[in-house]
Amino acid sequence: MRSRLFPMPTEPRWRRLFGLVVFLGLLVALRHIAILFVCFVLISRGLGALATLLERRLRIQRKRGLATLLGVFAVSAAAGLLVLGKRIAPFAARAQNEWRDWFDALTATPALVRVRELTGITDDGISDVVKAHALDAVKYVNATAHVLLYLLIGLIIAIMFLFEREELMHWRRDLVPGGVTDTLLRWFGYVADAIVVTARMQFVVALVNAVVTLPILLLLGLKHVAMLSLLILVSGLVPVVGNVFSGAVLCLVAYESKGVWAVGVFIAVTFVLHKIESYYLNPRLAAEHVRVPALILVGSLILFEHFLGLAGLFLSFPFLYVGSRIHNEWKTEIAAEEAQPSA
Repeated sequence: MRSRLFPMPTEPRWRRLFGLVVFLGLLVALRHIAILFVCFVLISRGLGALATLLERRLRIQRKRGLATLLGVFAVSAAAGLLVLGKRIAPFAARAQNEWRDWFDALTATPALVRVRELTGITDDGISDVVKAHALDAVKYVNATAHVLLYLLIGLIIAIMFLFEREELMHWRRDLVPGGVTDTLLRWFGYVADAIVVTARMQFVVALVNAVVTLPILLLLGLKHVAMLSLLILVSGLVPVVGNVFSGAVLCLVAYESKGVWAVGVFIAVTFVLHKIESYYLNPRLAAEHVRVPALILVGSLILFEHFLGLAGLFLSFPFLYVGSRIHNEWKTEIAAEEAQPSA
């Protein structure tokens, strides 16, 4: 028997409006655990794709392949933590005794000395600044801990979902087509698709930034090219501001190694990459999934950033993606209603 829990209004316009209000209300109500949902979607889609690949290539049952993957990941994570712990323990012990010497050495670097000369900040002033920002550092640590906790919970929920996927799909097929539950699940599926597409797009942008910047790092002869490239790749995963952050770090490294002219090179590179990302790569990649003019994509990015700040940079494309999918769904429904012969 099909479930008739929470049936929608029967009149099409009211049904669509009611569903949209409930959907937006849930998005607002659940906004504080959005990171948990993102972690769940990315982990479940990634593990699901790997399990499907094993199922097709090795001809093994899906749940068995999933269990194999989890076993490999668990062993790899344990080995990684063990190696990391052995490396960090001596570093932490040394830092506890030598942090003052490290701080003095850091403040004596040519770049910071130059900044102190330009700003007139003394050693005591630097200490005051460090103390003033200590509370902010604690807040950032707490925020990072929350993200890691959400990541762990998302992993657990994703594993439960993947092992019970068939049962959940059976329950989904038993829902009333067009009911509130069925509609909301479908629309939250659009949100999940938007998260995956956004992550894929941003990875492409970050990879382009790293590839374009690598020859410049090599030509300038900077040290630790591999670590700087990794920094560019990771920071590039954050839309717009990530590129600016990595550019600032590169300018500091370039000034200490080569001087002011190298800083000018990286300022120019950061500016060009920022424009390429904002006005070419992102609109070009987004146009493959959202059929709207590039001007609307850029305008949406600007408006979301203006009203929501940094979070708006992440929400702009998912909003357009989900909105376009719901709009196309409604267009199909309206066309089908108009095609029906009048009684």
